[in-house]
Amino acid sequence: LRPLHGPLSALRLYHTVPIPILNVSSPSTSSPSRLLKIVKSEEDFKRLPETGHLKYKPDKLYELSANLTVFTSPEKEGLTRLSKFPKLPHSSYHIDPSTSSLSLLSILLGQYSYKPYAEPSPPITFSLSSPPPLSLSPLLTSIYASKTLINSPPNLLNPTTFTAITSTLLPGPWKEIVGPELSLKFKATSAVGSASLHQPRILKYRHVGEGPLFTIIGKSVTFDSGGLSLKPSGSMINMKKDMGGGAIATGLCMLLKASNFNFELILPVVENMINGEAYRLGDVIEHDNGLTTEVLNTDAEGRLILSDALCWAEGGDGYVIDFATLTGAARVALGVEVGMYFTDDDELGERIYRKGLEVKDPVWRMPLYEGYEKRLKGKISDLTNVTRDGGLGGAITAALYLKNFVPEKKKWVHFDVNGMDEHGMGEANGLRACWEVIKEIVEEEKK
Repeated sequence: LRPLHGPLSALRLYHTVPIPILNVSSPSTSSPSRLLKIVKSEEDFKRLPETGHLKYKPDKLYELSANLTVFTSPEKEGLTRLSKFPKLPHSSYHIDPSTSSLSLLSILLGQYSYKPYAEPSPPITFSLSSPPPLSLSPLLTSIYASKTLINSPPNLLNPTTFTAITSTLLPGPWKEIVGPELSLKFKATSAVGSASLHQPRILKYRHVGEGPLFTIIGKSVTFDSGGLSLKPSGSMINMKKDMGGGAIATGLCMLLKASNFNFELILPVVENMINGEAYRLGDVIEHDNGLTTEVLNTDAEGRLILSDALCWAEGGDGYVIDFATLTGAARVALGVEVGMYFTDDDELGERIYRKGLEVKDPVWRMPLYEGYEKRLKGKISDLTNVTRDGGLGGAITAALYLKNFVPEKKKWVHFDVNGMDEHGMGEANGLRACWEVIKEIVEEEKK
C-alpha cells in the first residue's frame, strides 16, 4: 500500500487496529467456542486431560483439539507484564467465569497487533457469561490508543497529524501555541523543531473535575534524527517511538477524563531534523522561567522541550507526572520491560512501585542524586542540556535537569521509559501503575 499524507490519512491508518470483540453470552452449542481457562497452579495444569485442550505454559503453546486451556496467572506466576500473554489462534473463545479481571485484561492486551499494511484479519471474538468490569473498556481503549500512536510510521505521524489524532482521542478545549508566539514564549520547543517541514508546537488540554490537579506531560518527538548530533542508522531505526511519552500521557488522560478527574495535559510536539535552520551545538536557549541552557548535544532534545511543558504547568498544589522516552541510559539500566521513574517524594514513590507490582506494570525508582547537579552547570549559561564528562549516570542527570523547571508546591514524578517492547512494538510503560495511584489519591481526597 502506498501511504497518503495529511491528517485524514493518519486518522484512517490509526483506526485500522482491531480491538478484540467482547460479548456477554453463555456458551452456545450452535456456534461452539473454545473454552479459555486460567489454571492457577502447576498441579492443576498436570491434572488436565491430554486431549481436548489447547494448553499454554509460558513460552509454549500446544493445540490438541477444539477446546483451550491456558496455564498462567498474572496474580501468582507466569507473567510479569500483562501484555506478554500470547496471541491466540483466530477463533471464538468463551472465557471461563472464574477468570479474574487482571487475567481478562492480560488476555485482551496480548491480542494487540499493528499491521495496517498487511492483509487485515478479523478480530478475535471473546464471550463472557457475565458483564466484565466497567473499568475494562476504557482501560483497554486507552492502552490500545497509546500503542497505536507509538507504532505509527513517521511519514504519517508528524506534529500536524499527531495533533489531529490526539484532539480526536480527547475532544474538547485544546490550546495550541505555534509559530511566532511559540518562538517568543517557548524557545526550546521552537529551536528543537526548527529544521522540520512540520511546525513545532505545544499543546494543552484542560479538564476541570474531581480531585487535586494532575498535570500530565508527554515528550512528543514524532521522529528524532538526533539533529546535528546525528544518530547512526541503528540508533535511528526505532525513533518513531520518541513520541511515546506523549502517547502514554494521552492514553492516561483518556482515563482521567472518563472518570471526570481534574487534569491538564501538556504535549510539546516536534520533529528533530536537519537543515540550515537546525539548532546548533553551542546555542544558548532562554526558558520561560528565566533560566538559560547551553546546547551541548542536539540529540538531548527531549529534556529541552519538556522544560517548556513544565514551565507551562499551572501553579499551586497538585501533581506533575511526565512521561518521556528520554535516555538510552534508562534502557541500559533496566531493559525494555521496566519503566524507570524519579521523584523526590518518598510516599508517592512507594505508592507507584506498589501499584506497579499489583497490576503487573513493572516500574523501578531511581535516585535524584543531588551530587550530580554540579555536572549540569554551564560555563556561559545556568545549565547545559548534557554533562561534559561522557554521560555517566545519564538518566539521573536528565531527571535533575528537569527538576529545575518543576513548579513550586508540586509533587513531581518523571518517567523515563523505553516505549517499545522486546519485539519493537509500542508499549505503554507506567500507564496503569500511574492510573491506579491517581485513583487512590482521588478516593482519599473524598474522605
